[in-house]
Amino acid sequence: MDAKICGRCKQEKSLVEFYKSKRDGCGSVCIPCKKIVARKYNARAEVKEHRKAYWKAYKKDYFNRPEPRKRLRAYINGYIRSYRKHPVTKLKIWARQYTNNAIRAGEIQREPCIICGEVKTEAHHLDYERPSIIMWLCYQCHRRVHKELEE
Repeated sequence: MDAKICGRCKQEKSLVEFYKSKRDGCGSVCIPCKKIVARKYNARAEVKEHRKAYWKAYKKDYFNRPEPRKRLRAYINGYIRSYRKHPVTKLKIWARQYTNNAIRAGEIQREPCIICGEVKTEAHHLDYERPSIIMWLCYQCHRRVHKELEE
């Protein structure tokens, strides 16, 4: 038995095109049909709201337990605070805050990426001590520039 008929689209397809099942080793609906059904189900607003509420309640319950709360506090008090106290990091945080405030106030406008022309961009600071000097780069070009600077 190399092939099976999909219960949804009624086409004969090879067994490779079906998810595995414990019942007879192969599901009754082919993978493409299953994906269509899943996309429709996941697009429904009530499903999205249910998931959002579920994860919100889960996180609240999880971080109210003593052990995860203790680990989170240790992480915040240890690594994050020491990271923020580092002089270079302080400059980076200050430059980002300056840029975000200027964008919000309308003093600076986002521009397309200067390398590839992508509309969705990030601010790249050439010198963190002068945060008003910005190159607008897309995500990929920004990572490429930082990689070249590290080398």
